[in-house]
Amino acid sequence: MADPRDRNYNSDMPRPKHIPQAPKADTPHPQAVPRQQTAHPVSGDHRSPTPAHQQQTTPRREQPHIPKKISDADKTIVLNRQDYGAYDLRTDSPEGQYHPHAGQQSRTAYEETERRQAPPQRRTQQGSNTHHRASQGSSRSANETPHQNPEARQSRKPKATPKKRRRRAGCLTRILLSALSFAVLVFALYSFLALKCINKLDFVDSGTRIATSKTLLSEPYVTNVLLIGSDSRDDTRGRSDSMILLSINKKTDKIFLTSLMRDMYVDIPGRDKNKINAAYSFGGPELLMDTIQENLGVKIDDYIEISFVSFASIVDAVGGVEITVSDAEAQAINQILQDEVNGILGDARNADLLSQGGKYILNGKQALCYSRIRHVGNADFQRTERQREVLTQLVTSLKNSGAAGMKRLMSSALPQIRTNMTKGELYQLSLRMPFLLNYEMTQIQIPADGTYTDDRNTNAGWALVVDLDANRELLKEQVFAAE
Repeated sequence: MADPRDRNYNSDMPRPKHIPQAPKADTPHPQAVPRQQTAHPVSGDHRSPTPAHQQQTTPRREQPHIPKKISDADKTIVLNRQDYGAYDLRTDSPEGQYHPHAGQQSRTAYEETERRQAPPQRRTQQGSNTHHRASQGSSRSANETPHQNPEARQSRKPKATPKKRRRRAGCLTRILLSALSFAVLVFALYSFLALKCINKLDFVDSGTRIATSKTLLSEPYVTNVLLIGSDSRDDTRGRSDSMILLSINKKTDKIFLTSLMRDMYVDIPGRDKNKINAAYSFGGPELLMDTIQENLGVKIDDYIEISFVSFASIVDAVGGVEITVSDAEAQAINQILQDEVNGILGDARNADLLSQGGKYILNGKQALCYSRIRHVGNADFQRTERQREVLTQLVTSLKNSGAAGMKRLMSSALPQIRTNMTKGELYQLSLRMPFLLNYEMTQIQIPADGTYTDDRNTNAGWALVVDLDANRELLKEQVFAAE
């Protein structure tokens, strides 16, 4: 017997002989009613007796599989699956009549049968979720299909996503603005302190310069500043006690401290040959720069002049410098303190003496005396080494001095430093200062070893006769190197 629940069931298939056919005239089968137009009983119009949207049509639907065996002859044949439960056909009824029954009971029995016979793969998680959502239909309209609710929820998701993105974008914007505001505040504070320090310096105009006939070493990535240590006293200009060319190379990230030996026998423009330190006493910083340009061929336009008093004040402002001295150097420091420095600075003759050699944090006066030792070691060569060592340790102490050291530096040391650099040049240099403190420091001595001879018969007495071309080539290879 063909079961209408079978997938391959067809209403045109021959019915089993024991199931009587339904009467054709009195009780038409719902599926057997042809779709034809009938004439209106009054007007005779060939129109449908009921409106088209109210006509009940039975769509052709896929039927379930036909079982091979039928165990029970008393089975309900569902004739219309869209409106099943309206009629059923029982084999035990006389004359095989159709009998109406309670549609709800038949629907429940049909759903139970469908649930038991449904293959497992058809019961997906999506269908389960849809059935669960259908059971919660109190918040949904009766004609709403199960697949509409997930789409509605998915359509609502993009509305929440831009809000999160906007919140994240707003949070990121606030962080960036806060960081930018903090950077601007730090820059403004640093600029204020730098300009305050710069204004403390003693600014002077550059004097008359003498043009040199030689080609000068000069590169835009190299900044040269001549540091002059003078022993001027009572407004009387003496000879330059130390001369160090400070060169900043931006390409190699190096700072070169080039010591110029004070006993070099050189040509002084407008004067006879003499020791290089005599140029300062003859014509001040301008003539000293002209002399260096004429003999070594290095272009120098800026200088910073430091006196005895200002040098001691700078060292004291940063908390001293750490230096290891020998017993002979300790004795020489004490001698210079007693003979010169304590008297110049107005202190007692035996103030700040060292007991013996060792590692000390030298104060301003002791560091000054250490830099001026000439008769211990290799005379002036070792003297310039001590000066470069003090400058190197001075930079280290400046890093660690903090705000307190900067305040002492502004109040006591800076007013005693003289320079011909403009405030704009110094401000630009100060902006690079945090980076310059991390540059590698290299020490050079002019004349270099093997490029000079001693001469005791010059008009200036004992002096160093220098191979200027060899030393100029040394400066070109190191100070003005591009990589």
